[in-house]
Amino acid sequence: MSKVNEKINEGIQVSELDALRRKVKLGDKIRIRTVKASSKNIGGSYDGVLRTGIVVAKYPRLAVLEFSGGTRETVTWLDLLLEKKKSKRGAKS
Repeated sequence: MSKVNEKINEGIQVSELDALRRKVKLGDKIRIRTVKASSKNIGGSYDGVLRTGIVVAKYPRLAVLEFSGGTRETVTWLDLLLEKKKSKRGAKS
């Protein structure tokens, strides 16, 4: 198995989530893929929209992001970590 495949198959560790929680501060700008209910999502092929939000609140399992226009959305730390890993993987390809 190649090193890339080994890295992908490692999975998520609790320590990674804890590190992300500590690293993210109020006011940080974070890019996240939002997948809201949409008529485009009926077939399950809608990938979502990549948006940048500002962290306005932090909770043990969630972060609250505020987007332009004042819209707020909660995001799990796991979703943030997966998006971060996905963007890093895409940058290396």
